[in-house]
Amino acid sequence: MRLGRYFLFSLLGIIVSSVLAIGQNQEVILHRFQLSDGAGPQGSLIADPEGNLYGMTNAGGDGPCTYNRLPSGCGTIFELSPRSGGGWSEQILYSFQGGTDGAFPLDAGLVSDQLGNLYGTTSAGGIAGNCPGSGSPGCGTAFELSPPSQPGGVWSETVLYRFTNGLDGSYPRGSLVLDQIGDLYGTTNDGGLGGGVVFELTPSSGGGWTETTLHVFGGGKDGYLPVAGLIFDLAGNLYGTTAGGGGSQNCNYGCGTVFQLAPPESAGGQWTERIVYSFQGGADGRFPSESLLLIYGSLVGTTENGGQYGMGTVFQIMQTPHGIVEVVLYSFQGGNDGFWPLGLVADNKINLYGATAFGGSGNCPTGPGCGTVFRLSPPTPPGGQWIKQILYTFQDGEDGFVPWGTLLLGNGWLVGGTVSGGGSQNCSTNGIIGCGAIFAVHP
Repeated sequence: MRLGRYFLFSLLGIIVSSVLAIGQNQEVILHRFQLSDGAGPQGSLIADPEGNLYGMTNAGGDGPCTYNRLPSGCGTIFELSPRSGGGWSEQILYSFQGGTDGAFPLDAGLVSDQLGNLYGTTSAGGIAGNCPGSGSPGCGTAFELSPPSQPGGVWSETVLYRFTNGLDGSYPRGSLVLDQIGDLYGTTNDGGLGGGVVFELTPSSGGGWTETTLHVFGGGKDGYLPVAGLIFDLAGNLYGTTAGGGGSQNCNYGCGTVFQLAPPESAGGQWTERIVYSFQGGADGRFPSESLLLIYGSLVGTTENGGQYGMGTVFQIMQTPHGIVEVVLYSFQGGNDGFWPLGLVADNKINLYGATAFGGSGNCPTGPGCGTVFRLSPPTPPGGQWIKQILYTFQDGEDGFVPWGTLLLGNGWLVGGTVSGGGSQNCSTNGIIGCGAIFAVHP
């Protein structure tokens, strides 16, 4: 089994058969979480060639963790499989127990290798005693989940590394990325010198994994608090974002950065960090906290806030004869337009797709709007304004509330998760009922 970022036609047909009764730009719920099977899916999903979906929930399951003094579970890894007669079935592949095995996957999706092993991070758990206030003992983990040798068997979790809150970092949140030889790269939101780190995990010939800190953020101009995962370019450089830092005086602790880490010229050397762009917190945006896209040599991403209306942006960073230039492709207006954009995915026509955590015309009692799914299309001819279209507006919580994470795109379908809503009576916070849902939207 080899997992990928994109659906194959089998999944397209399965979803189409279940939504023939509704039109385009509508939503279908693939699964509603019930707490015992997970709650609060936050990271992006991946799919295998058979159309099965894999993801993680921040809470839920049978682990002994608590939140606000209430039993919450410690998070799960789940699989959603299409049924031959229609609908989907869920299987819990692993339920975190909140101890040395990890707890509370936060913002992170899964990544897979060619053998079908799944890799991810938890924001808590691991080694007890070093990270108070995490909701569970420990500073977080990086783990591997291996499929059973025989169909129907039990998946096996192996902790690859337990963070200590030293120079190795703490609270990993973003997804991991694999290189061509099987090494894993990621970021921690804290630790190091207090601003987070970029790390590499390398399998050892004698078994086990070795962690190497590639860069420690100082909290100043070089960036502060990386939240999202990393991406590679063809030359082996890593690119990422920090939610703070960069040196701007317009935001406390800086307005965020886009950075590059260049590999050493010889084995054993140091990686070199370069700030590609430092946000100023105004019309250019502030607080980038999602992974980037690399499109024809340009970096494309989102900021939580800032822009013309202060509600977030989609931006492009490109090299020109006059140097590095940042261009805002779209500024969110709030209200029905949505605000707080999340990660992006692109199709082969360079249409950009994403979700906003809030806004839209839906009626959710906890805040202004329940979130949206949108498309941003390039101008025709080039040089004009990008065209934004809202593909779906979450309505009242029953269909999901607060979409979170980068959407999965394949054959015209967008699939993602909402951290709450869905209608379950087992999760209730501030008037919103539901433990979250997995949804699909057809543009």
